[in-house]
Amino acid sequence: MPSLGVPVMETAEETLDLQGVAALFRAEPETIAQYARSGELPGTKMGKSWVFLRDDVLAFLRKRILQETEERRGKRTDYAAPAQPSAVLVTQRQRMRRTTLPKLPHSEPS
Repeated sequence: MPSLGVPVMETAEETLDLQGVAALFRAEPETIAQYARSGELPGTKMGKSWVFLRDDVLAFLRKRILQETEERRGKRTDYAAPAQPSAVLVTQRQRMRRTTLPKLPHSEPS
């Protein structure tokens, strides 16, 4: 087999299998497999096993960290500026209810 000029040991250290990526991410191997099958996590299937390049795995992780950090920053409320109300509560004046009926004038029978 022809050599590509890269020592075998160096190449082997730069690749990870499914369990290696799962251990690095502290996730279940099935979760990593789902990312790989969907194409979000770059990798290839060699026979029955997934193979990932360490640089690609770390780039994927960095990208996710940046995205999720930006999402959290977008959700954060800036307490220095007053928030614009999304709705204004308008209370209606409460009507006074009579508790007793008014007295009617008595008329004398004729």
